[in-house]
Amino acid sequence: MKHNKQKNVGVLFEVLNHAVLDEVAQNNIPKAQKLFSLLRENFVKTTEISKAYKVYSQFLYSEALSLIHISRCRR
Repeated sequence: MKHNKQKNVGVLFEVLNHAVLDEVAQNNIPKAQKLFSLLRENFVKTTEISKAYKVYSQFLYSEALSLIHISRCRR
């Protein structure tokens, strides 16, 4: 089975993020704080996971130039 490490990191970030929001919605603040500390330790500080997530998020959230735009710029 093939996988993409950057996509896996993106999925992990989204799952943790939603888990924090769910716990806050259920008023389970101590569990939400633990999950949030996992996010902060692994995605905010400079770690291998945070580096991979930065690469993934650039692809996910940046605007890509279309092929039509690129061909017009070359002229």
